Amino acid sequence: MPARSDKLFQKRKTAKNLSRRTASIAPNRRVLIVTEGEVTEVQYFEELKRILALVNVDLDICGKECDSSPTAVVRYAIARADAEGLHSKGGYNDVYCVIDRDDHKDFHKALDQILNASKQRSAFKGERIVAVVSYPCFEYWLLLHFAFSRSPFSAANGKTAAEVVSAELKKHPPFEDYEKSLTKDMLIKLRGLTDDAIANAAKSLADAQNTGEMNPSSTVHELVAALRAL
Repeated sequence: MPARSDKLFQKRKTAKNLSRRTASIAPNRRVLIVTEGEVTEVQYFEELKRILALVNVDLDICGKECDSSPTAVVRYAIARADAEGLHSKGGYNDVYCVIDRDDHKDFHKALDQILNASKQRSAFKGERIVAVVSYPCFEYWLLLHFAFSRSPFSAANGKTAAEVVSAELKKHPPFEDYEKSLTKDMLIKLRGLTDDAIANAAKSLADAQNTGEMNPSSTVHELVAALRAL
């Protein structure tokens, strides 16, 4: 009998320890990132997620689940957050909508939707929803890894403003063949220059807010910093 009792005690102790261990690794913060781009942005944030190896953070990254227009991104983000429910009951704490100014006609409408969703808890059941905006496009954030620039990007010579930014980005190895997708070498290069990009982006954004000219600027660095802080 004593032997059986000891074994039973050991089983109970093991089960209790496992329960404690499981509870200790349960995510204490849930974050959703919905991007306008289907490839580049998703690749970038997936790599950031891998590098940071966030502990006790459940980070979901979506880019192909919705149309690429800013309003479609916001609608999907709000619907996804709403379906997950209150953050106090397992829903998202933070929801980020990564969108470009570009030449989208619904850009300002998307920003209004985010603002309204933040105010109306019935529409958005998480803690907060944040617009992560790049003027004119996400590639400007990538360019800031290599150089600081506040010269406006405009459509020219048959190229859109976004294509003009990409052309500048291609001047920096290993981005010579960049085509809306990030290779392993590109991701490695970006990783080593993240601090430079954050500093350049902060400087660029401060000037943009001071002058009222947002092109070019980006708030991606604020999202990167927020993820690092987790």
